[in-house]
Amino acid sequence: MIEKLPELVNNNEALIRRGRWLNDVFLVEVGEIQYLVHGAAGRVEA
Repeated sequence: MIEKLPELVNNNEALIRRGRWLNDVFLVEVGEIQYLVHGAAGRVEA
C-alpha cells in the first residue's frame, strides 16, 4: 500500500490544495520497515 502513496495523494486535488504549503521529508514506519517520504507543494515525490 505504501508504494501507492504517491499515486493516491497526487491524484487527489483536495489533498494537494490542503498541503500546498507542505515541503518536508518525513519518516513512515510500518512494522520494522521504514520509508522516507518527500513532499513538495502538497505532492508526494518519493
